[in-house]
Amino acid sequence: MVSEVGWILDVYTEGNKAYIWIRTEEGKVVKLGDDYNPSIYILPRSCEDGEHLLSILQNQESVIEAKWVEKYTSLREGKRRRLIQAAVEDILAYKKMVDALKGMEQVMELYNIDLLHLQQYLFTRLKIEPTSKVIFTHESGKLSEMMEVDDSREIEPPPFTTLHFSVNVKGAPLNPNPKTDPIASIEARFEEEEEVVEGEEEEVLKGFESIVEEEDPDFLVASNCDRLTLPYLQTRAKTLGLDVQLGREKVKPENLKRPPPVLGEGKGSGRPKMLQLPGGRAGVSWARRTLTLRIPPTRFSCKVDGQQG
Repeated sequence: MVSEVGWILDVYTEGNKAYIWIRTEEGKVVKLGDDYNPSIYILPRSCEDGEHLLSILQNQESVIEAKWVEKYTSLREGKRRRLIQAAVEDILAYKKMVDALKGMEQVMELYNIDLLHLQQYLFTRLKIEPTSKVIFTHESGKLSEMMEVDDSREIEPPPFTTLHFSVNVKGAPLNPNPKTDPIASIEARFEEEEEVVEGEEEEVLKGFESIVEEEDPDFLVASNCDRLTLPYLQTRAKTLGLDVQLGREKVKPENLKRPPPVLGEGKGSGRPKMLQLPGGRAGVSWARRTLTLRIPPTRFSCKVDGQQG
């Protein structure tokens, strides 16, 4: 069992697991798995209907546990309501169960089904916001325990690392076409070191990939990256038949799944707002005019309107 201190960099759910990426005080980046069994909360039309539903749920193979619970269902209500909580084995079983329950006449209402699975995991199990400082124990890649550390008096933001880059298109056309206009060079800056990758386009793309792999940044920052820079880079790589990987894990582009629209929100001064955007990326907003995209899993890119940084 290993005990460490660090900051939550990224969290996502997949199947019956949640995965947490943490940057430790020693500068390591650790990926840990945790069990995730999503729950559905059901308001039956009557107690008799509830007992009938409970009996059905308890006999379903995909249901791990079904029981009566008391929960607040509205901020306006001053008392708890008696609901059935059904915990299912994974995300796929959850979707099938929700669809089945919507068609049952014994069900008056379902709660929390509009929450993203990531939100469910953060709100009901982890109960710690992304970017928070934590002390955690783990063994063989599995999270054992995690507690939030009160760092409200600390001035410094989390020690996440950033690589700034810009893509230069050959001929510098006003409206470059990623299908026809090749990339001439990529300028990269990590901490105090700057590097320009030039040459044949294949060499430029693979050279930039090597820089990202070597420096291992948490964030990739570029001007207008969500609408132009990264899509342009990815389109050029695909056009040339290259497999350019900018994430910490090797992922085939065709295997990327469309993520939900919202991931969560950080807390406190200097903490980013976390977002999930279409295209398999999550984002972090460090300021009002800053938007970032995640390159799965756990490397970020961002844009700053009108400027790089």
